[in-house]
Amino acid sequence: MKNLLSPAKLNLGLRILGRRPDGYHLLESLFWPITLHDQVRVEDGKTGRIQAVWADSAPRKTGEIPTGSDNILSKILAAHPEWTPDIQLEKRIPMGAGLGGGSSNAGTLLRYYADKMSLKVGVMEGEAVRLGADVPYFLNPKPAWVTGIGETRVTMDVHPSLHDLAILLVLPPFGCETKAIFRMYKESGRPFSPAASYVMPDKIAKDDLRLLAGGGANDLFPAAADLHPDLGVIVKELGNTDPWVCGMSGSGSTCYAVYGNLKELEKKTKGLSEILRSTHCETAIVKTHDVSIS
Repeated sequence: MKNLLSPAKLNLGLRILGRRPDGYHLLESLFWPITLHDQVRVEDGKTGRIQAVWADSAPRKTGEIPTGSDNILSKILAAHPEWTPDIQLEKRIPMGAGLGGGSSNAGTLLRYYADKMSLKVGVMEGEAVRLGADVPYFLNPKPAWVTGIGETRVTMDVHPSLHDLAILLVLPPFGCETKAIFRMYKESGRPFSPAASYVMPDKIAKDDLRLLAGGGANDLFPAAADLHPDLGVIVKELGNTDPWVCGMSGSGSTCYAVYGNLKELEKKTKGLSEILRSTHCETAIVKTHDVSIS
C-alpha cells in the first residue's frame, strides 16, 4: 500500500478578470501549498473500492465525505477501468473551505499513476483540466502564480527568508458552495478586475508575496460575506493583528493570516480568542508544504 500526502492550498489574493463563453471565470491568484493535508492510501490490484473517513486530527469536520460517483476519485477510476486500486482516504481538509481538498485528492492520484507508469506528470494535464479548474495545480503543488481558469501556472521557489513562514487558518462552522458564490458574484454586477503586470521572481520573498497577493484582496469575498456576514468580521479582526497578508481563500470559507514565523503569529493573535469563540471557528497553524515529501 502506498501512502500519499494530498496537501491543501491557499489562494493568497484572487482577481476575476473575465468569463469565457462556456461560463468558466478567468482568474489570477497566488496559490500557496500548506501542510494541512489529506492522506490517500492506494493499494493496487484490488476492487476499485473507495473508503473515506475523517482523521481524528482534522481541525474541522464538515459533513459526510462522498465515496460514490460524487467523489472525484471515483470519476478518475471510472475513466480508467484498467486501474483497480482500493483507496483509503483520510480527510483533514474541510470540504467547502476554499482549500482545494477534492482537487488535491485528484491531482495526487494522477501524480501517483504518472509515476507508476514512468510518465511525465504533464501527460495528466488534459485529464486534470477536465476534472476541475484547480486539479492541474495539484499535479505539482508548489507556490505558483495561476491564471486562465487555473490551468496556466508559473511555479516559483521560496526564498530562504520565508522558510519559517507561519499561517493561521480560521475555519468557520460552515462551508461555501463554489457555484453559489460565483453565481452571487455574477449577479452582483461587480466589474472584472484588470490583469496585473508583474515581473515574476525566480524566488518569492516577503515583498513579492505581499505584492502578488494584492494585500489578500479577493473578488469573491463580498459575495461570500453577504451570504455569511461572520466572514467579514473574521477578516477584519485578522487584519487588526498586522499580518503580512490576510483574507479569505478562494470561494471561502477559510480565512487566513500570514506571519513571518510562529513566534510572531502567537504574539500577534493572542487577542483573537473572543472573536473566534463568538463565531464558533476552529483554527489551525500551518507552514508551507514541501512538495518533495509528497
